[in-house]
Amino acid sequence: MIRESVKYIRSSPSRKEKFQEIIEQHGVPCRKTLGLDVPTRLNSTYMMIDIAKECRGLFDSLAVQDRRTFQPSFEDWENAEDVCTLLKVFYEATNVTSDTKYPTSNLYFHEMWKVKLTLEHQHYEEDSQMGTTVKYMKRKFKRYWKMSWLSLCIPVILYPQFKLKYIAFRFGLEFGNELQQ
Repeated sequence: MIRESVKYIRSSPSRKEKFQEIIEQHGVPCRKTLGLDVPTRLNSTYMMIDIAKECRGLFDSLAVQDRRTFQPSFEDWENAEDVCTLLKVFYEATNVTSDTKYPTSNLYFHEMWKVKLTLEHQHYEEDSQMGTTVKYMKRKFKRYWKMSWLSLCIPVILYPQFKLKYIAFRFGLEFGNELQQ
């Protein structure tokens, strides 16, 4: 529903102006312009939800002034919090791994490890939409991880600060005694 609300606001210049007036009336500083996401790009979804959360009260004011608007429910905002928490780790990892100014391949392993741990610690009801989505994300990440974990480890091993001991430490925490077998 948040996407629908943002889409409604962005669909006409007069609605954008009305929303901007509400922002000024309430004195709520929105750090960025409310933008619509690209559903196939997790980073844009994260940014849309993160900015929309800052303007949460403004959506209620807009709904009072414009009855045709889509007003996100309390449950929509709760779901947005969950999604935002999950997508934030992907957003941060993408920013590190796709940075072209400072190629830092030794950081890729650390970022992917954060994603791995975040996904492993997500627990939702199986039949919920979030549960289905997280299950799908875990399956996709597991396949990616199988293909890339070794190549992600090599820059870490070659980096003077970490070396092989860090990788052994990380995998030891993850797999325990199974690592020795």
